[in-house]
Amino acid sequence: MNLAEQRAVFTAVRDWHGEIPWRIAALATNRSVRTLRAYAYGERRAPAEVIGAIRMLLDAEAAWHEHVGREERNRLESLEEALGRQLQRYVAATVAMCQSCEPDAVCRQADCPLRAVSPLPLVVSRRRAA
Repeated sequence: MNLAEQRAVFTAVRDWHGEIPWRIAALATNRSVRTLRAYAYGERRAPAEVIGAIRMLLDAEAAWHEHVGREERNRLESLEEALGRQLQRYVAATVAMCQSCEPDAVCRQADCPLRAVSPLPLVVSRRRAA
């Protein structure tokens, strides 16, 4: 492995946020954080088993994020379906209420509390005062 490839692997560790990934990598490779950083900056050549262990860590982290992302997508899809069903019930209840109040399929009550969501068009009658 050349130094450019070595740097690329350790750059992924640096991009992994903060000090904790370095400590995890140190535990996984049985090396010190200082030694790993020397590998990262190209001061020393990293043994193949260290690179392999770090790649395995990075792959595990990527798989974890994929798993969490999939769970979050599933949760959001379920929530969207539940909200869609609830919205359909509210729309059906509003339509039923409006049709029972105004069987002519037009709303004549501008001050109705359901006016903002009523499916019926508002018809304002213009009567002349006698």
